Amino acid sequence: MSLKKSVFSEYIKNFKFRELFNEMGWNNDRITKPIIIDNFSYSLESVAEKRGFKILVCSPQQDGRIPDYKTRKKIETQATKLF
Repeated sequence: MSLKKSVFSEYIKNFKFRELFNEMGWNNDRITKPIIIDNFSYSLESVAEKRGFKILVCSPQQDGRIPDYKTRKKIETQATKLF
């Protein structure tokens, strides 16, 4: 399905990943898994799925910031094991 660049950009700017992938023909998915990294719990939410491939959204840190690179790599490693 073709998606206008402006529509795509709006979905991304507004963090509407479920809607974006749904618009692109992906299946809706609602699995949530907590992951503990360095004594902090991150919530991984699957927002879309297609042919076994999942799109995951990770919760930010308590202060709303995105985790640093090292922590993101740890999250990725744990997510790969889960999914």
